[in-house]
Amino acid sequence: MLIVSHNNNMLTKLKDIIRRLESDCKILISSKENEAYVYALNYKIDLFLVDIVLNGKVLNDTSGLDLIKNIRSIKHYAFTPIVMISQFEDIALQTYRDMHCYGFIEKPFDVEYVKNLIKDALMFRESMSTNEKIYFRDDGIIFGVEKETIVYAESINHVIYINTTDRGQFQVRYKTIKRFLDEIDDPNMFQCSRNTVVNRRYIENIDNVNCVIKLERNYGKVEIGVTFREAIKDLFENKINW
Repeated sequence: MLIVSHNNNMLTKLKDIIRRLESDCKILISSKENEAYVYALNYKIDLFLVDIVLNGKVLNDTSGLDLIKNIRSIKHYAFTPIVMISQFEDIALQTYRDMHCYGFIEKPFDVEYVKNLIKDALMFRESMSTNEKIYFRDDGIIFGVEKETIVYAESINHVIYINTTDRGQFQVRYKTIKRFLDEIDDPNMFQCSRNTVVNRRYIENIDNVNCVIKLERNYGKVEIGVTFREAIKDLFENKINW
């Protein structure tokens, strides 16, 4: 979940409301349009709360609208619930229709109303979650694997070894890492070396000194390739605490 607002008090209040509704929910917060967009690209967000005004120093600022439009332009966020926050009801209602937003919070907001709206949005999120699968063909047999269960994939001699939480390791022949990434189309999967893709859901920590990623639940370690070190370092240095 991502909350975007220039108002720190509002960020805190909304975060507290969400925590009371869903204590283990992972919450990202941002006050900047560009930073929020980067989070949307690098994380799988299942609910957005976006303040229309993101720069309080600019008269009649509506940069939050631009953020909403950019979020909607990302393929896997075409139907993700977005809740707008604004004191400008006419602007909000127009965006609500154009951008297919889930709801609208008017400032100053009523806590009970916001609580019920977010609760409904969370339920909608669950109904939209269908354990997306990626399908593979091997020896003429087509089989599906839930994306979330893939821990990492490694290509060796034109064979991809895919390690999962529920079916262990299996092999898929004649598929490149690039093609695998394109087909899985999941922002939680990223390339950490020329031959390896890892799922950020299962990362325990990153050892930049020894250039390895340690995976949780005894799934082992994967190496960070030389040409990927700076990009991965930048990505995870910008990661905020949940």
